[in-house]
Amino acid sequence: MLRLLLEQFTRDIRLEMRLRAQRTVTTIVWSIVAGMLALVGLIFLLVAAAFGLAPELGAAGATAVVGAGTLVVAGLAILAAQPRRPRVRSAAMPPPAFAAPPPMASPAADPSAMKQDEKSGKTAMAIAGAALVAGLVLGRRL
Repeated sequence: MLRLLLEQFTRDIRLEMRLRAQRTVTTIVWSIVAGMLALVGLIFLLVAAAFGLAPELGAAGATAVVGAGTLVVAGLAILAAQPRRPRVRSAAMPPPAFAAPPPMASPAADPSAMKQDEKSGKTAMAIAGAALVAGLVLGRRL
């Protein structure tokens, strides 16, 4: 009886893993297709912007403006993608001899550290909320 239960359990696990793998592959394929379509759409949008600006700025000027705008947006995206590293305080200068040693309190007992964490969490939530509202507004208009 135990052997039958174990065999059924292993069959169920294998089936579930196979289904998860298929879902993952499907998600990856559709993400690649969506990314390619978005890239093609962006190229068409940039070409249309260059054609729209060409009567006022000339062909070379319109291409330069659109290219510079694209480079600025790409630079901002690269800056946003950079991981934030904690700042390391340099210990080049020793503390003065007359200074009292800092108290050794645990980080959990330090209320300023807790306020810092709460503030960064609130900021992240505010940014996420603003992005959500902007996405909803832009999505409704398109």
